[in-house]
Amino acid sequence: MNKLPILFVIILLSFFSCKVDPKENTSEVTDSRENIVRLHFLSEPDKLNPIVSRSGYATRIHNLIFQTLIEADPHTLELQPMLANALPVEAPITEGKYKGGYSYSYEIHEEAVWDNGTPITGHDYAFTMKMVYNPQVNATPWRGVLSFIKDVVVDENNPKKFTVLTDEYYMGASYASGGFYIFPQYKYDPDGIMSSYKLSDLSDPKKSEELAKSDEQLKVFADNVHSTKYTHEIENIGGSGPYKLTEWKSGEYIKVDKKDNWWGTKLASKYPMLRAYPTQFIIEAIKDQATASTKLKDEGFDVMSEVAPELFLELKENELAKKNYNFYTPESMTNYYFAFNNQNPKLEDKRVRKALTHLLNREKAIETVMSGLGKLVNSPIHPTKSYFNKNLTAYSFDIDAAKKLLAEAGWKDSNNDGTVDKVINGEKTELSLDIFVTTNPLGKETALIWKADAKKAGVNLEVVTKDFRKLLANELRRREYDICVNGFNQSASLDDPYQRWHSDSNRPDGSNVAAFENEEADRLIEVIRESKDPAVRKEKFLRFQEIMNEEQPVLFLFAPTERVIIHKKFDSKATLRRPGYFPNLFKLK
Repeated sequence: MNKLPILFVIILLSFFSCKVDPKENTSEVTDSRENIVRLHFLSEPDKLNPIVSRSGYATRIHNLIFQTLIEADPHTLELQPMLANALPVEAPITEGKYKGGYSYSYEIHEEAVWDNGTPITGHDYAFTMKMVYNPQVNATPWRGVLSFIKDVVVDENNPKKFTVLTDEYYMGASYASGGFYIFPQYKYDPDGIMSSYKLSDLSDPKKSEELAKSDEQLKVFADNVHSTKYTHEIENIGGSGPYKLTEWKSGEYIKVDKKDNWWGTKLASKYPMLRAYPTQFIIEAIKDQATASTKLKDEGFDVMSEVAPELFLELKENELAKKNYNFYTPESMTNYYFAFNNQNPKLEDKRVRKALTHLLNREKAIETVMSGLGKLVNSPIHPTKSYFNKNLTAYSFDIDAAKKLLAEAGWKDSNNDGTVDKVINGEKTELSLDIFVTTNPLGKETALIWKADAKKAGVNLEVVTKDFRKLLANELRRREYDICVNGFNQSASLDDPYQRWHSDSNRPDGSNVAAFENEEADRLIEVIRESKDPAVRKEKFLRFQEIMNEEQPVLFLFAPTERVIIHKKFDSKATLRRPGYFPNLFKLK
């Protein structure tokens, strides 16, 4: 099976709401005051097209413009209807081509229309799936997530109703089948290219491969989707959400405005995920947080998140900031780690990886780099999950233990130059490793702590700063690195370890950047994905975490506490879902 977990890239929001009109209890009316929210980002998005963008900052904007069928409530984390009028109805398929699989039936809100006034239907859902399965479209993460979907049947009498068909059981199908952005076919395929293809053909790996070789029209469509027309041009970027992109001055700001007469307004009082209070968002990217904090104190920003821990605590005590802003520290479902390149000859022995883990004083990093705003983690599973393994061995900071493991693995300082060495492929090789970090100071400062102590065990670590987007596109994709800072966000749904830890995902377009391959771990992941029994899944999850702890394919660091600052003029709440707030819910007091 080639299925990936629900990525944070497709875990979405939605919007709209205000005061209830006493004359019409089924609708809401807009607060007449101008509710402008000024957001600070650390980086500008790369593209504004959900299917080809890989930027978390782009996702935050996509969440305002596009919608999913269903979404997790930001505070309760329970699934709620969004573009659909109810959660999917799941049923086993007992006959026909997909016997043994499951069906998931949806109905889109009757009121739901695109910006041109045409109804949003199951045909748009099917088009989005064709877009995903077009082998020429750079949508590998989406294909991995949705590979269990084989076909979509739209009701002939009511195109608002449709049924998603799968050929086997997948534990995350209820969420995944409704948890991705739906694209308007009229806007993204004005020539109707994808209408001539059957989804069942595109979802078949063999047929899809044949089409990729023989059908030039698929590439014509893909080239169009990848072009700046659909990634940067304002008039061609749009979905069913309450907001639209109105201005993008690269290097300066992005403006997103609420649509006039948006269809969801009448439903927002009944469907919480359709609420959207702000009239406009102005987004400005400033990498230097000191500069951004100065602007915040002058009330130039309404919201800052991912604030450097020391700066966050400093602002929290600043009189100007305290007067105008609320400070939130929700628990984050984010996991930071240093990935070891497991196929690198220097790092393929797990004893070396364990030794390197012993050489990083993670407690010190939390106190000095995170100013205490973080929790030590030893697992890819968040501690709040019921299947988190509480009995994992913690690799303490221990230089002597590291030296012993290195010696056992054959690494010794044969020439007394201060760095341990070993003969690999007939050549004496010193244990010198580059750590690739990004401009985010958290990774760099932690790496510098690591470097200083690793030297005491004869390991030479060099810290190299890289642009994240270039690093992702080059060294990580090709697995051409020694050690690299990384991280991932966890969703409110069941964890699916396939994407990051299964050997199938150790490929250029896969997210197993650590190149970790373990047969038992693969089998456990597959059972976790297919099992209907929560007890069985928990047992496999526990064992999977034991293997990860023993093999140390990566060095888990800490789960940071989110650091969010929001202006007091808003009635707002923090959430453990990234980035720690839902801007569409900001209501003026």
